[in-house]
Amino acid sequence: MKHDTRQKQQPGTTPQPSAAPQARAPSPLAGHSYAAGQALQSLQHGATVDARPQPEPGSLQRAAQQLHAAHGETLAQAAALAQVPVAGLAAIVLTEQHFLPPRTDERMALRFEPYQFWLATGRWLVDSHKDQGAEYRALHEAQALDPLAALRATRMGLGQVSGADAQAAGYASAAAMHEALAADAGAQVRALGALTAADAALGDAVRAEDWRTVADLRAGPAAGALGYDDALAAFASSYKPLALGGGDDGEADPARKKRR
Repeated sequence: MKHDTRQKQQPGTTPQPSAAPQARAPSPLAGHSYAAGQALQSLQHGATVDARPQPEPGSLQRAAQQLHAAHGETLAQAAALAQVPVAGLAAIVLTEQHFLPPRTDERMALRFEPYQFWLATGRWLVDSHKDQGAEYRALHEAQALDPLAALRATRMGLGQVSGADAQAAGYASAAAMHEALAADAGAQVRALGALTAADAALGDAVRAEDWRTVADLRAGPAAGALGYDDALAAFASSYKPLALGGGDDGEADPARKKRR
């Protein structure tokens, strides 16, 4: 004979709805950057963090020269604002560009961070990070759910400044920063300079060439696995001859002025 194992309701009582399941964090990893999201994604799939290969010497020089030719003067001005060596600020730009998903068109480079969007909304969206097209598709999907949270969870431009840091970068909101940076590559560099000036820990680490700390502040807990700190050091060394070799960059480098 089968026994009824269901809980019997006592006479005169009202049935109580079962408690809704609690949202569970996808991972104990913390961090405000894309690296935390990448590490989180890899852990969910049972894989290791996929660190992009370090740039080769020839590509280091080419990337530094291209950045110097396109934005050297703006970088020097931004570095002077932040009172950091221009090579340090350039290293952040070059490293961020190295780790970005490949460009597919002329739109501003960005990276959507699913982990940050989840923290703000409780909604987890998949971003393959395959290329910039995938980043924009993920952003647009997030904007359909929560426009403000979507932009605050997005890193933008050459310096990959997070929408969550818009005010520190000199903008009233993430939306205002997105609009300005999308229209002007120079504004992307200036936003990174303003953020570095506002963030004392970041500024101190760049001045000290403490690349591990810069990596932790910029890329979160997966920085070491990604090789972010090694890339910073390599790109800074590649940009230094350009900054110290004369022209606007060398003259505007606050570190050089102090040595005179």
